[in-house]
Amino acid sequence: MFNDFIVLKYNNILDDEGQMYLERMQAACERMQSLINDIDTLSKIDFTKSAVVHSDMNLLLKDVLSNMDVIIKKKNAVITIDSLPHLNVYPDLIKLMFQHLISNSIKFSHEDIDPVIRITANMELPDGSPEKMNINKYWRIYIHDNGVGFEQQYAEQIFTLFKRLHGNSEYAGTGVGLSICKKIAEEHQGYISAKSIVNKGTVFTISFPIDNPETEKRPS
Repeated sequence: MFNDFIVLKYNNILDDEGQMYLERMQAACERMQSLINDIDTLSKIDFTKSAVVHSDMNLLLKDVLSNMDVIIKKKNAVITIDSLPHLNVYPDLIKLMFQHLISNSIKFSHEDIDPVIRITANMELPDGSPEKMNINKYWRIYIHDNGVGFEQQYAEQIFTLFKRLHGNSEYAGTGVGLSICKKIAEEHQGYISAKSIVNKGTVFTISFPIDNPETEKRPS
């Protein structure tokens, strides 16, 4: 607030160096505010969950894309969506996760290539992990992009709180967004993972276990 006051009242008085310091201070304030907001969101996930609802994931995603319409158009992003399943989820948390993942794909796009994001889904058998062998089937939702990607060795680290692979000078961010997505997946007894190739793009996979496959069907 004080920084804004100085900018409004004294910006014309300051020399170039003074204005540069003000701009850096303003940017630091904005990063701190974003960090506080993201940490607040992460800390409240357990307490802000609405009731579990048998939800059409297509409609949840449609709401998210509608709210992101301005940034999607600004970045010339092309988003295609396959038919997604109906699942028992916390709708508000799922929309928050979709928002973070799509924003992430748009943010880490190439400067000279329009972002292309493809969202698909399929039902798969367990992957053989001992902790998942009691699950009959699970749905996987994939978010593919054509962005800058990252080295696969960092695929687990990116979901760690405050872990960032790029500096603020390259891409703005707090290092909390993917931790929020991981927390939301876990709240649904699921998990999230990523596969990436540098300069070719990334695929985020969200896996939702299904206790009764007959009640969790792709819409006809």
